Amino acid sequence: MNFQELQSKWWYRLLKIIFALAFVVGVIFAFVAISQYLPSKSTPAAKSILNFQQFSQLHDDGLSVQQIVDFNHVLYPSSSSTPSQSSVKTPSWLTYFEILIGAILVEIIFFWLIRGAFLYIFVGKKTLATNGALFGAKKATKVVLVLVGVALLVFVIVRIYSTVKNYGVVSNPVMPPSLQMPVTVLPTNDAINGSGTYSDKYPLTFSVTGNSQLTSELAAYGVIYKVWLGLTGWTGSGSIGVDGSSVVSLHPVGGGADYGERVSYSEIPACAGCMEENAAPYFSSAMQTYQEYDEKSFGVPITVPQGLEVTPISSTLVTYTLPDADGLSTLGVVYYLPGSQTVNAYYTDAEFVLPVGDTDLLNFLAQNFIQQEGLK
Repeated sequence: MNFQELQSKWWYRLLKIIFALAFVVGVIFAFVAISQYLPSKSTPAAKSILNFQQFSQLHDDGLSVQQIVDFNHVLYPSSSSTPSQSSVKTPSWLTYFEILIGAILVEIIFFWLIRGAFLYIFVGKKTLATNGALFGAKKATKVVLVLVGVALLVFVIVRIYSTVKNYGVVSNPVMPPSLQMPVTVLPTNDAINGSGTYSDKYPLTFSVTGNSQLTSELAAYGVIYKVWLGLTGWTGSGSIGVDGSSVVSLHPVGGGADYGERVSYSEIPACAGCMEENAAPYFSSAMQTYQEYDEKSFGVPITVPQGLEVTPISSTLVTYTLPDADGLSTLGVVYYLPGSQTVNAYYTDAEFVLPVGDTDLLNFLAQNFIQQEGLK
């Protein structure tokens, strides 16, 4: 069968129609599929503080995707409290046109190769070369055309991938404003060095990065040889034990460490039983260890606060909330690293109690504590 005879067959003409329809459908499918990876104009700038590696680590630690999303929401609950980190480049009509052209070229090359293979099978190698069914070229030229076609196909695929990648990433980063605030030094009760302010242990200023509406309400306080965040106009104190355990309490003037608005930080670097006792309400492993080994010697059973809601962030880090009471909301962060033969146990926590409605400020303080202490 020669090429002219093949063209006269009704089934060949039907096949050409099917190929034409498949070509159109292929172009549409390729265009739609690629366009799905482009951000729309309504896509907000990325607000997550979790990058891909952090996300993977949390997922490897056993957290579900929803738990990771919940944690991210705790740190950045709304656009009003989220620093404007970046803007997403929105694709123009030229980008979509470029993708459409790329899809058409891919389909042309694909169907050209399929057509050549089809004719080679039905017409035969000799007749195909004689009649010039494949662009009327000789064998050597055909090979060159095939190589050029493959190269063009690879180029188009790479170009489309580059276009999608470039328009799918965050660009033009806009860093949140940084506020330099003076450090207010508060008294420290050091079990080894004695009580004092130790003003020479602190910097004169402390930098805080974030939404200016939030950071303007904050102040930096120097106590137990570190700088902590509280609200403006507050006071407080801190203490350090012989074993290095420390407690910081910040609160309004006239307030206290156990009532009203307040912020507290604590750290236990040495006493394993103390760590387990403090961590037990938030970590089941700590609760089990305390009940098995420490409860008899300590003589105090663990009491879990009523209404406590714990959100795991990783195997060693959680946040928690307590029911609102007396017009105040509570948000806490607890980090507990159990000891082993190769790792020393460690415990630290922070609790923030502010008026109901100050959710953004609570979240910002929790985020700052996690980042400042390098917890994960």
